Amino acid sequence: MRRNQPPGSLGAIYDLLYEEIKPGDSISVDAAVTKVRETEHAVGNAEHAVERLVDRGYLYKVDGHLHITEHRDGSPDSESER
Repeated sequence: MRRNQPPGSLGAIYDLLYEEIKPGDSISVDAAVTKVRETEHAVGNAEHAVERLVDRGYLYKVDGHLHITEHRDGSPDSESER
C-alpha cells in the first residue's frame, strides 16, 4: 500500500522522521527539530518544516512528542485511537 507523502523537500523530511518514529512510538519535538536541522542547517527551517508536517496531518503532537499519523502499511498509530 502506498502511503500518503507530502511533496518536495517536505517529503524528504517526513521520510527522515518516519525512520526515527517507530509504530506506536514517538519522538520529542526538540529531537525532531534537531534531526531535521542536521539536514536543513537552519533552526527556523527545521522548526517550520516540523510544524508544517503537523499542520498538514502527517504527524500529530501529544504532550510535546510527535507521532506518525499513518504508517506505511496504512495502519493508524496506536496512540491516535486513544
